[in-house]
Amino acid sequence: MYGEDVRRRVEALRWYHTIDLGQGIVTRGVHDTPLRLARLDLPLSFAGRTVLDVGAWDGFFSFEAERRGASRVVATDHYSWHGLGWGTGDGKAMAFYPARELDGDPTNWWGPNEPAVHGMLQSCGFQAVRTVTASRSAPYRLVRAVFHQLKGKKPAPLAYRQDRAAFHAWKNT
Repeated sequence: MYGEDVRRRVEALRWYHTIDLGQGIVTRGVHDTPLRLARLDLPLSFAGRTVLDVGAWDGFFSFEAERRGASRVVATDHYSWHGLGWGTGDGKAMAFYPARELDGDPTNWWGPNEPAVHGMLQSCGFQAVRTVTASRSAPYRLVRAVFHQLKGKKPAPLAYRQDRAAFHAWKNT
């Protein structure tokens, strides 16, 4: 059983994902991660698969892949682990950000759009690629951009252009 010290330490942290840690302790993530999980339509089993979780934040989806039987899970996220952030391109297939131009993050040099991600995955031998996140409407992106600017996170034009996407890709093995 977790002690009160663990509970206090968990509550003192800022979490991106909502994660049930057991024993009645649930991280207070800024997103309803179990709801997002339900929308992603992930396979019920990852048995024997390797999973790369890019943009892992607190690792909810990495742990979920492990729970579903993945033989290997690699998680990476410079923003979450260094507190710098990331941005987006200007509508081109790929945008190059030398040095720290992408929200000050020295590891994010490229910002691909959805067709570019599909093309890269297919070029790597994935026969099937599917985007599982819905494209956001212009009104939604506008409201989110204004919110980000009011919170001092980033200028509205930059926040309007950026978004996240999740992809499923399969190889015939």
